[in-house]
Amino acid sequence: MIRSLLVCTDGSPCGKVAVRYARHWAERMSLRVTVLFVEDLRLTQGPLMTGYYGPVGMAPSVAYPAFYDDLVHSVKQQARRVMDEAREAFEDSSLSVGYEVHEGIVRDVILDKARSVDLLCLGRQGEHGEWEDGELGSTVQKVLRRSQRPVLVTPSEFRPLGRLLMAYDGSNHANRALRAACDLASEAGLPMIVVTVAPDSRDRPRYDGILDEARKLVAPYDGIHAEFLADVEADPENVIMRLSQERQCDLIVMGAYGESRIREWLLGSTTAGVLASSQLPVLLMR
Repeated sequence: MIRSLLVCTDGSPCGKVAVRYARHWAERMSLRVTVLFVEDLRLTQGPLMTGYYGPVGMAPSVAYPAFYDDLVHSVKQQARRVMDEAREAFEDSSLSVGYEVHEGIVRDVILDKARSVDLLCLGRQGEHGEWEDGELGSTVQKVLRRSQRPVLVTPSEFRPLGRLLMAYDGSNHANRALRAACDLASEAGLPMIVVTVAPDSRDRPRYDGILDEARKLVAPYDGIHAEFLADVEADPENVIMRLSQERQCDLIVMGAYGESRIREWLLGSTTAGVLASSQLPVLLMR
């Protein structure tokens, strides 16, 4: 059951959209919200530990102390600006919202703070997103690999919750994701589509059985309007993306990185493919 949410923002366009999603979800499900900004230790301390002394045999620049002070001041100013913007985003809301600024390695601070909440919300790219060439930001990828909490990865544009698509493959990650999807659909009153994709027609009977398993998991939840679909496609990502568009879904829910690391490295991951392609928010469960 989701009762609290941590949203991380750096003031970037995607970060601001993540804050909008946090408010929307919190209002739909009466969640307690914490807004987090991390002062990147690599920016404020990294240059001090390396650049100040310069390469071996070279004296430090006399201009460096002033540059370093300006850098720290700039990061502090950014933190205040981002928190002020977040407060404005929740200004007329009756939600319980906390605002926290911490210094550290961004990934590590996020993971540590996520331990005390039920859901983590991140924009798919950070302030240097234009350098990522449309791909997930590096911090998001690192957090997804290690987070033990569900993670909502939000896109560059906001859209309210209406219908969710649950990608189910029978794995333990997908099993937990389906339960989370049922909680969400029940609490927020959302219709749900559950889809499973067989890689080959010869596997279709086994995946029909997986879909039956999903039906049994959904059955005890009251008030959920769920549709169950099975398809055959070598690349499940194609089916997930096509159905999310055809059925006008507003959220994709799936297990995170269900394949083995070796298989994922050789063939690519359905999770990674959906995250890279989707213009919808994606809720991932480990």
